[in-house]
Amino acid sequence: MKAGIAAVVMAVAVGSVQAAPVLSVDFDGYTPGAYAPADFQADWGLAPSESTGLTAGRTVIAADPHDAANPVLRVTYPAGLIGGNSAMTFTTRFAPSKSYWLQYRVMFAPGFTWVKGGKLPGLGGGDFPTGCLKDGSFDGFTTRLMWRVDGSAWSYLYHPGKKEDCGDNYALGRFEAGPWYVLTQHVVLNDIGQANGSLVQYIDGVEVLRMEDRVWRRSETVMIEGIKMDTFFGGSTLDWAPPSDQNVYFDDFLVSAESPLD
Repeated sequence: MKAGIAAVVMAVAVGSVQAAPVLSVDFDGYTPGAYAPADFQADWGLAPSESTGLTAGRTVIAADPHDAANPVLRVTYPAGLIGGNSAMTFTTRFAPSKSYWLQYRVMFAPGFTWVKGGKLPGLGGGDFPTGCLKDGSFDGFTTRLMWRVDGSAWSYLYHPGKKEDCGDNYALGRFEAGPWYVLTQHVVLNDIGQANGSLVQYIDGVEVLRMEDRVWRRSETVMIEGIKMDTFFGGSTLDWAPPSDQNVYFDDFLVSAESPLD
């Protein structure tokens, strides 16, 4: 883990035993430039496809704008484009569980143009629903985030019983362009037939949303089993598209059964 997030990453007391994370990707040791397909596959456990952005050069290894010695992931969002094939989207897979923590860092480049909004990664399971679906037409959930107008931050959820076809939204605060943010979420799935699941979302280690008595699944086959690694502008219409190329930086992805918060 990088020293820059020491205040909010795992702290292990002397003599304690901490379970190993099920996924940890920090880009350390890479050289700024193309994100090699073999490195991508080693990090995420799948071969890169068109939507990952590697071939088009939208997804690259870059120097941290605040620390040139720290390699990070930079995603470019081309002018005039929206949707999953315009920037970066893929789905990781890992050992299924009813309870997981996800944490990663994100930085919107100075001067970032927010337009109407865009997506950020979150946990998921089942059929990882996205894309404006009627309730009852999917068997799973996703707990992605969004930025919206003027950098407002939102939890963006697909789950059984959701109210909006295009995902339910819950306000989290506001992002600024320039600083790094640490985004942490903890999802606990419900028992079948009960509304006893939960989601807690943190920004920089501060709790900004707590949802309890939730239904995330209606089938035992649905488990937390991956990250929906979505980041793009949209929305489904071109008025969501950026007027010029935009950049966002990511680092220190972690999925664990135990809290990464200090």
